[in-house]
Amino acid sequence: MRLWLIGLTLGLAACGCARPPLVEVTKVSRADLVDSFREQAETRLRKIYVVSVPAAGRIGRIELEPGDQVRAGQTLVSFDRLPAQSEATEHRAEVAQLQAEERLAADDAPEIAEEARAEALVSEAGRRLDSERAVVSEMEAVATQARLDLDRAATLFAQGATARQQLERAQLDERRARAQVLEAKGRLNSLKALQEAVGHQLEAARAQRLRRLHQRESSQQQVVQARERLERSLHEASQNFVTAPVTGVVVERFQQGPGPMPAGEKLLSLGRSQDLEAMSEVLTQDALRLRIGTPVQLYPGPGRPPHLAHVSRIEPRGFTKLSSLGVEQKRVRVLMQLDKIPPNLGAGYRLEAEFVVGKHPQVLALPRPALLQKPDGSFYVFKVVAGHLQEQTVELGVSEDLRVSIRSGLAEGDTVVAAPESGLKDGDEVQTPP
Repeated sequence: MRLWLIGLTLGLAACGCARPPLVEVTKVSRADLVDSFREQAETRLRKIYVVSVPAAGRIGRIELEPGDQVRAGQTLVSFDRLPAQSEATEHRAEVAQLQAEERLAADDAPEIAEEARAEALVSEAGRRLDSERAVVSEMEAVATQARLDLDRAATLFAQGATARQQLERAQLDERRARAQVLEAKGRLNSLKALQEAVGHQLEAARAQRLRRLHQRESSQQQVVQARERLERSLHEASQNFVTAPVTGVVVERFQQGPGPMPAGEKLLSLGRSQDLEAMSEVLTQDALRLRIGTPVQLYPGPGRPPHLAHVSRIEPRGFTKLSSLGVEQKRVRVLMQLDKIPPNLGAGYRLEAEFVVGKHPQVLALPRPALLQKPDGSFYVFKVVAGHLQEQTVELGVSEDLRVSIRSGLAEGDTVVAAPESGLKDGDEVQTPP
């Protein structure tokens, strides 16, 4: 019994003399933090200049290789212009022929004369028709009066007040008047038919003159087009060499030659160093934080200084892309203009882009390892107060790769556990390094 009491006493003494665990701590301090995010990027040329064969012909050998520097106006390859000269001769003959046709089409004097003659006939037919209508009206009036006279003579004859000779004379006058009306109407109908016929002649003459006008305009347009073809072929025939349109570097060689080439065949593609830009596919929620001019740092690799750039364009339409884990993501292409083109950077290079969306000077900051997260998503730290741990909930602000800002929950100079281990809990006694 005494031995058991002695053991218990020694055990309690040993427990009471155990030293608290030693923990690394850090101070809450102020620091300058940068709000940014990173994405993969790739360089590309904003514009490619393709050099093609100007016309069908034979080129010499192209000695340039991809990566070779060229200057504007430099001869890239010799060019045989004989086919272009033959084409220019054909176009010159074509222009001469069309000019002759244009002169013939411009002579519309016969059409103008025929139209004037038809107009004169229409005018004369109109005058004669008006005159004949007046005659018909007059004859109809005479016939009406003759009919009235005949009726009066017949009445008087029936009453015995006049002789048969007077009745017969009235009958003869009435028949003669009706015949004159019929004759005048016949002449009137003939004049109407004549007027209609000369009207058709006038319409035909006007249509012919319009056709001649259209023919002349068409001939003039054909001459203009033929002259443009002639000028183009003369320009092509004057070229003995294919030259570089810009000062830059050979990006790709499509043909080497020598040999015959059709017109438009691609020979080389050229690029300018000042057209080098970077492109990144950014998550749409991150793209909403960007604007034109947002600074960007392009990292070529570990341990190498970044190239400075800025956002030059954000494409207006997003697209869906699968992540490496097979998750669908909405992304949008963001283009970046380099502030200075490095001499050793080319198109198609893989970079890491850091988009700097904000800078926050002198904010309360802690190392990321000091933070712990609860199941509800909130964050907390173990604050050291008088040698004991105190669980402290914090509200986070902007974050970097290694540090995060504290909006509330801590004050400058507070001591917290730098990297809490599992097993620590609120109220534990701890030791800190001296």
